[in-house]
Amino acid sequence: MRPPKILVTGASGFLGCRLVERLLLGERVPVRAMAHRPGRAARLARLPVEVAWADITDSTSVERALEGCAVVVHCAYGTSGNRKSDHQVTVEGTRLLAEAALACGVQRFVHVSTVAVYSYSPPARVDEQTPLMRSGDPYCDDKIEAEEVIWDLIRQRNLPATVLRMGNMYGPFSLIWTVRPLAHIRDGYITLIDEGYHPSNALFVDNAVEAILLAIRKEAAIGEAFFVTDDEISWRTWYGRYAAWLGGASLVSISSQELKTMLHPSLAQRLRLIGQDIRFAIALPIWQQLGRSQSLGPLVNALRKRIPNNVRVRIKGNQAGQNPCLFPPFGLLQVYAGRAVFSNEKAKRILGYGPLVSFDQAAQITECWARWARLV
Repeated sequence: MRPPKILVTGASGFLGCRLVERLLLGERVPVRAMAHRPGRAARLARLPVEVAWADITDSTSVERALEGCAVVVHCAYGTSGNRKSDHQVTVEGTRLLAEAALACGVQRFVHVSTVAVYSYSPPARVDEQTPLMRSGDPYCDDKIEAEEVIWDLIRQRNLPATVLRMGNMYGPFSLIWTVRPLAHIRDGYITLIDEGYHPSNALFVDNAVEAILLAIRKEAAIGEAFFVTDDEISWRTWYGRYAAWLGGASLVSISSQELKTMLHPSLAQRLRLIGQDIRFAIALPIWQQLGRSQSLGPLVNALRKRIPNNVRVRIKGNQAGQNPCLFPPFGLLQVYAGRAVFSNEKAKRILGYGPLVSFDQAAQITECWARWARLV
């Protein structure tokens, strides 16, 4: 019996392309790769795969892409950086695709979600039944809305869907969790909170693919949500490998209390920061400009000479040491500080999930790619 054709959306992306590789070259099943922009599909284009160039927000192209497919794996989401466009792709694109899949009578629909549906600062105790948490972050909230679309269709129209909430996914070609942290570690950015001995919820991309394949095969997966993560490793263990590849680069850490102060400064701290901004961005540039003025320059310079040196240094501030640390985006710092464990226990129990690739094996594979890509 010929296996059913599988449609993979977001097939030019990090996870989607790796899934297409596995289905095509490992599982030997018919695949249709759905992608939007040929200019971003160089990695996909090297594969002997049927490609459906489609706009997920256009019903005609989506219906055409679904023709003859019995299984859908939905990896696509908005990545343009335009708020309106990303929301349209992530939420309305999901709705259109799922409704079209129902009309086509698909056997399985695997929706790739993320642990970010619990925000970048999730509660310490969380499982698959914990209510999703809106945070105001566009990506997190859009992924919540996309999930809600799927759950509504499961309840109301029996969409045969499974939701996989993926952890922090790394591996070859991962821009977010391999390329970016390597660059941050090399450049001296903060990459650890409280020395990083707490869980990272890391996920190697091939283990994510394993979970998808199991969700397609297992009848018990329908109507369920699963956290998909590797077995527990800390941020220090994970990023320590990255630092070793970079010749033993230092991992920069700050305390959670320092982070809390940055995210939620007191009124006095906010006023002090405003004062610093006024001093360095407004007052000092004006003073320096006046000092260069032909008419007022002599007067300003004469006044400057009358100011005691210690007062002059205090006015100028230690500008070189104002910010000794380099800070990644605050959302990323919040992820680094989180103490939640997104356990893969349910995926192991119901799906038979591994993870098949251990951290040591995943690190070796990723290092080989990083050296090939000249990142280390």
